[in-house]
Amino acid sequence: MLVHGAASLDHPSLHGAILRRDEGQPGWACIDLGPHAGARELREAQHRLARALDLQERRLHGRGLVPTALTFFDQGETTPFHVDGGPDESVLLLGYEPSARTSRLRVVDLPHAAAEALSIAAYLASRPNGFPADDPRLSTLAIDIPRDPAHFVLVALCNSVMEPGRGWRGLLHQATVGGDPSAPRGVHTVHLRAVAEAPWSEDAWRPYLDEVGAWPAATAPE
Repeated sequence: MLVHGAASLDHPSLHGAILRRDEGQPGWACIDLGPHAGARELREAQHRLARALDLQERRLHGRGLVPTALTFFDQGETTPFHVDGGPDESVLLLGYEPSARTSRLRVVDLPHAAAEALSIAAYLASRPNGFPADDPRLSTLAIDIPRDPAHFVLVALCNSVMEPGRGWRGLLHQATVGGDPSAPRGVHTVHLRAVAEAPWSEDAWRPYLDEVGAWPAATAPE
């Protein structure tokens, strides 16, 4: 699901699209914030989307969304197809800064990928370090998430490893990174888990939102 602008962050359709419970929804959303946002605006967009998802999950299923990680890293290497470690039901909010590096982000429906295994758990356990980026079967199943490398972009991914019908239906994701290895590719990462009746906590978010104020602004590649 590709949408443009911060005004879309509160749209109720994003909850079903991201925290999907069947294969009729994509399990991801890409929100393009344009070339003139900034690291602070990117993190504020993550916070706003997390709160919107939390309110919908609370209303529909009586569960709040609690952050388990609020971090930043420079992604310089290609990754395998994988799910991030953590709770069985979780969601990733990945905030990408503009970068001169080339990149490609692909996702695969996890239950489809694991269809020939005894279970999703058994499938993932068969390759604890992930599945090769050039795996022919996964490459056939993969969907590209379009992103403009000159823009600030927020990508939400369902990171669940639940069996079909037992919770959120998750995705494998894979990033291919190329170009000048000395160029930065900043990724602001929020990892949320669902907890029954958990209260929303602004205090949990405050350090993450405040620390970015001292950073130099990222600039779009020429």
